[in-house]
Amino acid sequence: MQDQDRTQDAAPSPALGVDPALRAAVWAGGSDAPEKPILVAGFLPLTDCASLVVAATEGFDRKHGIRIVLSREPS
Repeated sequence: MQDQDRTQDAAPSPALGVDPALRAAVWAGGSDAPEKPILVAGFLPLTDCASLVVAATEGFDRKHGIRIVLSREPS
């Protein structure tokens, strides 16, 4: 019977449509900072990798607070 009582107590919040217990469990104080400041990306030296190489060499990564480290891989 206790299980039934718990489900009744955890009614969805009308304001957000989310169970308050669930909202408390998944809420995390975060920031706008990237999760990983350095991204190591392996690539094959083909024309498909051009956008990644240009982004890393022209500094587009720094605009978003990360650093792309390219790793050329053999095909």
